[in-house]
Amino acid sequence: MKAILFFLCAALPPSALVAAQGIPQLPAKGGYSEAPIGLPQAQPNPATAPLSPPDSAGRPPGIAITFACVLQVEESEQAARILIARADSLGGWFMRRSKSDLEFRVPSARADSFIAGLAGMGVLMDRNLTTESLEAERGELTSRLKARRGMLQDYYAVLKESSDSTLFTIQNEIVNLQTEIEQSAGQIQKLEDRMAYARVTVAFRFFERAAPLTTAESRFGWLNRLDLPSLMERFPYANPKNF
Repeated sequence: MKAILFFLCAALPPSALVAAQGIPQLPAKGGYSEAPIGLPQAQPNPATAPLSPPDSAGRPPGIAITFACVLQVEESEQAARILIARADSLGGWFMRRSKSDLEFRVPSARADSFIAGLAGMGVLMDRNLTTESLEAERGELTSRLKARRGMLQDYYAVLKESSDSTLFTIQNEIVNLQTEIEQSAGQIQKLEDRMAYARVTVAFRFFERAAPLTTAESRFGWLNRLDLPSLMERFPYANPKNF
């Protein structure tokens, strides 16, 4: 019986044998566009992206942009609606919205235009712009992913000629490699998402209008020449002590 099982295992192709054992298959070559389960997949509608050239073309590739500010406005709801429409026109979207805060994802190539437009909405305060280069980290993960995929192909080739004593060990190695491949692909996708879309957070504050200055002088010159205190004393009802 054992000899028959070994003969059948040797005759089957690696993909059929791996599928029978419940081992996840190696993803097709040509990229890692599919993310692991649980990774956010929200993407904006490409039809809304403008046709004008990028305004951040001067930045080197692989830069993650993060911007946060406090924006003083008279009407936060109206300002929020305008900013949401502006982000949508640039190919972005809002991730979180509350009464006092808005968080956007805007294409990095359009981030400068969106940030510059905030000044026309109110008074900008507490601005904080940070940039981080992720190109080196992505390159390291890409090299690691390529090496792990090559090792997985080698294990599939060995699996075809493995004996009963080594079959279980090879299967475990294949499962471990597949897990590492999925983790690396997910990390790369997250980095590329941060590089492609800037994160912009706007906190609204109510803009209080300054009260007009009060002085002892009137714009009517003849009132400034009157002795108002002595004039008011002639009217008893104008004195609070008489009430």
